[in-house]
Amino acid sequence: MNSPSRFLIPTVALAALLAAASGAPAGAIASPFATEDAASGRSELYRQGQRALAEKRWSDAIELFGELAREPGPETDAAVYWQAYAAAKGGRKAEALAGIRRLLAEFPASAWADDAAALELTLRDASHIEREAARIEREAERMARDAERQAEQLAREGDRLAREGERMAREVGRAARDVARVAPLDEGEELKLYALDGLLQVDPERAVPVLERFLSGEHSLRLKERALFVLSQSDSPRARQILLDLARSGRPAELQLKAVQMFGIAGDEEDLAALAQLYRETGTPQIRSAILDAWMIAGAVDPVLAAARSETDPALRGRAIEMLGVMDAGSALAALWANEKDPALRARLLDAFALAGDTATLARAARGESDPALRHKAIQGLGLIDGEEAGRELLALYDSLPDPAGRMAVVDGLMLRDDASSLVSLFRKEQDPAVKRAIVQRLSLLDSEEATAELMRLLEAEP
Repeated sequence: MNSPSRFLIPTVALAALLAAASGAPAGAIASPFATEDAASGRSELYRQGQRALAEKRWSDAIELFGELAREPGPETDAAVYWQAYAAAKGGRKAEALAGIRRLLAEFPASAWADDAAALELTLRDASHIEREAARIEREAERMARDAERQAEQLAREGDRLAREGERMAREVGRAARDVARVAPLDEGEELKLYALDGLLQVDPERAVPVLERFLSGEHSLRLKERALFVLSQSDSPRARQILLDLARSGRPAELQLKAVQMFGIAGDEEDLAALAQLYRETGTPQIRSAILDAWMIAGAVDPVLAAARSETDPALRGRAIEMLGVMDAGSALAALWANEKDPALRARLLDAFALAGDTATLARAARGESDPALRHKAIQGLGLIDGEEAGRELLALYDSLPDPAGRMAVVDGLMLRDDASSLVSLFRKEQDPAVKRAIVQRLSLLDSEEATAELMRLLEAEP
């Protein structure tokens, strides 16, 4: 590990982020920085603030240290820090960040500057995790609704959707296990983690062999995974070799997968090269899949594209294609599409174009693809893309498709978009009774005032 910036996040700060990811309240800032301060020699106001912190009276502490921070003096920098700390614990993140900025700007040489920087990192990364978790939850809910509607309405794809549902269930189960592993440690384990981190900070040369023995000893999986984070902070070649050995053949398998993930989080050229070598050496689909995940985390398009081109395992090849979509690797997907002949993989590519939001490519496939199944797949992909352009393309396709099956694919795409307005418009001008019945059925599934109004109009119409 030659790069000094291999891992910048302190391990204990990362433990706080993991606690936030597992569902800790927004104000529960687990502090890797100083939380105690000797009161001897301090002013009475300062001691009152410390008592408020000890008793978790965050608002009182903010006011007390705020009063002390307003006047210049020997305790001003400490008061600014503790005011920011109390604000962070009380869930007042903006106020805490403002205090940190003041401390670092006005007192750059303060003994509290490092603690303030650690607090800022924890606050900003915790906020990012909260926003990302909320976004993922909303996306998961949307995907669940889409999958349910597809299962109900697209009977001709029933078998494929059932297999996809099983895969998603496995992914959810795996995610649940991951969340369980990052749950807060008990007090004894947490003390061991602090001891490991402290040893690395004080004496890195002695810490690495201790960590190596620790990882091979009888400790809980969660604690070993945290210890792996500590080890990953070291720049020593031996530490990197330990990580690589664990990624190759570590036991248990969960620890091996975590070691692979660490290389993806680092994401420098040396680590990506190690992952490429490991991908060539291993024959285990599970490890190869984990390496694909690590490349995706690192944003490394080229190795994922190479796997999508040359991987012999169809499942892994399809997964690599899917990841290119998640990575918005439009040019890589276009290159694969131009040369791929296998209908099953072309279908996976269309899924990837939908994930990447590539409306133009899906529209071209919907118009020019000779295989009806792939043509309908492209239309379905347009239905999964948000934005007005995809909706316009669907409506334009409806008018250009002569066969009822093609128009039905457009109807399903509009249903996936919850586009009741367009469905009502198509219903009113459609002449084919079978397609009209299908549109009414789709309208009945939408939670929309416009859809309900059209259904009521039909019920009240004269026979």
